[in-house]
Amino acid sequence: MIYPQAIMQTMIGMGPTYVHYIFTWVKMAVWDAPYRVWLDIELEKLSIERDQYLNTSDEESDETPKSA
Repeated sequence: MIYPQAIMQTMIGMGPTYVHYIFTWVKMAVWDAPYRVWLDIELEKLSIERDQYLNTSDEESDETPKSA
């Protein structure tokens, strides 16, 4: 019955590290990943708005009569 002793010693020695890694993994899954997706969506929205603004600015400058 060496396995129970090995498991117990591993949990005593490495338990805090495992808890830290599990907490970090849960935090990334619950907070960081959705937040990153939201930031990517916001960046894409800003890019689309910028493209639309530049396109409308180009169209407006083409429509203005140029004096000779």
